[in-house]
Amino acid sequence: MPKTSASFLVVKNRSHAWAWWALMLLHAAGFLWQLHHQAYRLTDSQQYLNVAQNLHEHGEIYSAVWKQPFILEGFTLRPPVYPLFILLWQMVTGSIWGVLLAQAVLSLATLYTVQRLWLASALQRKFPVLLLVAVVLYPAQIIYANMVMSEILVQALVLGFFVVMRMYWEERQTKWVLCVALFLIAAMLTKPLFYPFTFLFLIWGIFKAVQQKKVLLLVYAILPLVVAFGYQAYNQQRTGYFHFSSIQEINLRQYNAFGVWEKEHGYAYADSALASLEAQANKQPSFAERQKFLRNASLQVLLQSPVTYAQNHLLGMVHFFLDPGRYDLVHFFGVDGKQGPGLSSHLQTEGYAGLWAYLREYNFFFLLALGTLVLANLVKLAALVLYAFNRQVALAERVLLLGIILLVAGLTGPVGVSRYTVPVFPLVLYTLPFAWQQAWRFVQNR
Repeated sequence: MPKTSASFLVVKNRSHAWAWWALMLLHAAGFLWQLHHQAYRLTDSQQYLNVAQNLHEHGEIYSAVWKQPFILEGFTLRPPVYPLFILLWQMVTGSIWGVLLAQAVLSLATLYTVQRLWLASALQRKFPVLLLVAVVLYPAQIIYANMVMSEILVQALVLGFFVVMRMYWEERQTKWVLCVALFLIAAMLTKPLFYPFTFLFLIWGIFKAVQQKKVLLLVYAILPLVVAFGYQAYNQQRTGYFHFSSIQEINLRQYNAFGVWEKEHGYAYADSALASLEAQANKQPSFAERQKFLRNASLQVLLQSPVTYAQNHLLGMVHFFLDPGRYDLVHFFGVDGKQGPGLSSHLQTEGYAGLWAYLREYNFFFLLALGTLVLANLVKLAALVLYAFNRQVALAERVLLLGIILLVAGLTGPVGVSRYTVPVFPLVLYTLPFAWQQAWRFVQNR
């Protein structure tokens, strides 16, 4: 591999310890800001905190306040791994601030792991300055390291999944497949979004087990799905409905169906239709019937307007890659008191013409910051494309990395925003020097 292909990104014979000091300073600054601003909670945050408290006091996974009458939806809304993470660090430190400190350390460890991957690759470079610049241009990393949200934990688990899969390819030892399965289980029980990955992992495991004639590979590959079914059976025991998480029905009606209604008939109609749907659902004789009604009715809305829904879904995926994180910045820094619809809502209802309606509501400097972040996101998107064509990276690795990112974007769908990119940010970050290498090669070959 020509050394010049990535040399643009490093300065030889010079210590870059200052870049890591700057990264640690950024995390420390975010933590100190939260100590002052104390904006570490979203709606999800309180639900996670409730689960942690209810696990500690009642031994139950329940995301609402523990009091009668219980909301059955709350028993399966949030899976247990992140609340256990909260509970652990609260017990160790005696404070919620211990949770944020642990997340800052985990964030730095994740970034360090990316750097180690670069060093272990054919590039044989650490790229500390690139690491620093990438984090500066991705404020969600610092923001969610200092929020009571599961993003940083699931980010570490997704990267762990990728790393141990690479270890398996390099060493061909079956133990690494078990490690992959364990990372997938932990990710799935942190964010339900990763539950569908268990089916793909099983398909891969069946293929490898047959190819290598190793039954143990199949056992490890089926383990995440067994855990998923076991967790659903546990949920059925508590609620009477066999399902993984009630967040699925919430997303279907409040975002997918609502988005179709809003795009075709306007916000007022969508709000009324959603209220009517939920009122009908609440008349069902059981929780299981209620959830099935919500699922079927929401899916029917999507099936009746497939083009509209496809437009919303594709637009959400585009937004997933390009969203500058306006909401994250507003909430974390308190820089803007504007109330009203965000960019996603404007785009859904007005198309790209809604972009101007959204932008004109902000001052110049805030717009400049958002524009800079959008440009950075465009560079990262281009990097993914270039990485896909870099044949000096193993095809299996490229398929795995890009497959994870695209699946997360696809499963997020119409609600794609900056926050949902946090779990895959280290994977995107990992591609940057390889992308530059490929771009350099294109230039040389012209």
